[in-house]
Amino acid sequence: MVEPSAAVKNIVEMLSKIKNNKEPKYLFVKSTVLPGTMRNVVYPLMKKSGYILVSNPEFMTEADPINTVLGGPLIFGFKEEYEGKDDRDKFIIDLFQHPLFRQDYYFTTWETAELIKYASNFLLASRISAWNQIKLIADKVKANSH
Repeated sequence: MVEPSAAVKNIVEMLSKIKNNKEPKYLFVKSTVLPGTMRNVVYPLMKKSGYILVSNPEFMTEADPINTVLGGPLIFGFKEEYEGKDDRDKFIIDLFQHPLFRQDYYFTTWETAELIKYASNFLLASRISAWNQIKLIADKVKANSH
């Protein structure tokens, strides 16, 4: 059996504390987690709690974190495919209002939202790794890599 990551352990601990809360029933998971975490870890713990579970990965860059959060994609993953046509739509639009959040909304499943974030991290890590190699080559041949 695979040992759960520290993030999953933290999620499980937090869920046990809030699952009987009677306040508004939305729970947004913003962490980068393996695809399937919402369905296989979070949902079993929360399915009888009345919460609407939303996978909402955030995208930010170190160079400009505020503008990438406010201007990057807003992805909302739900248990099933969701077209944004009920009370959830109004809640999300009210919560993530324009002009502060300047981007479009994308609604999908938990797994797709989790995979989008995982793929984004993979591509960023690949770009960094590739440029690190270019820098090593440039230093070796005394070329300008900037």
